[in-house]
Amino acid sequence: MWIDALINYYSATQFLENKKAFWPADLHLLGKEILWFHAVIWQAMLMSAELSLPKKIYVHDFYTIDGQKMSKSLGNTIPPKEMVDLFGVDGARYLIITSFPNDGDVDIGIERFKEKYNADLANNLGNLLSRVCKLGEGLNVPEISVNKETFIKLVNQLKLSEAVGWVLENLVNKSNNLLNQVEPWKLSTDDPRRIEVLTECASNLLKAADCLESVIPTAANKIKEQLSGKIKALETTLFPRIK
Repeated sequence: MWIDALINYYSATQFLENKKAFWPADLHLLGKEILWFHAVIWQAMLMSAELSLPKKIYVHDFYTIDGQKMSKSLGNTIPPKEMVDLFGVDGARYLIITSFPNDGDVDIGIERFKEKYNADLANNLGNLLSRVCKLGEGLNVPEISVNKETFIKLVNQLKLSEAVGWVLENLVNKSNNLLNQVEPWKLSTDDPRRIEVLTECASNLLKAADCLESVIPTAANKIKEQLSGKIKALETTLFPRIK
């Protein structure tokens, strides 16, 4: 049974139109319980058939709920639709990516996800965009140049949570802290310091959106629409809080 199943990785790329370039795989992503079959048996099958091996194999740990592995028989799974209905597509993508179990099992749950969504997306990223748009409406935002070397390096190492964390720490948190320190809402609209701070924060948001467009594509595009060229009034919250 395993042999028949393993062959599909290769054969599916051969008979589907325009899919042959997908083999050899750049990355073969595995759960740790099936490592033997994929890292030994499958590799041996490919070598015996003189076919190219996957370029890289990455083995991840488990998501758990209350310390138990998710299982249909236990009924403790979190259906993807439930996550999308509650957090939206971008929110669900963000939560899964930033909790990816690449360094030991990760215990998750809806309540934990709610806390992380509200902290990272609603209170942090979303609130920053709201403040910048409200305080800086009409200001010109210069074109940005994004140095994504660190972000890309972390992604290539499959340190996805660390990659997103780097963006939040160096661009989003930095901007929120700057707003709290300078308090531009207390300055006149033509005060150079107010303009400087809001422009810097808008630029940082654009840089963050450029990095995170593969994680939260809809939100990243909305940030770009709001801040490219001129800061525009925000009509709807980027990430509404969830109770």
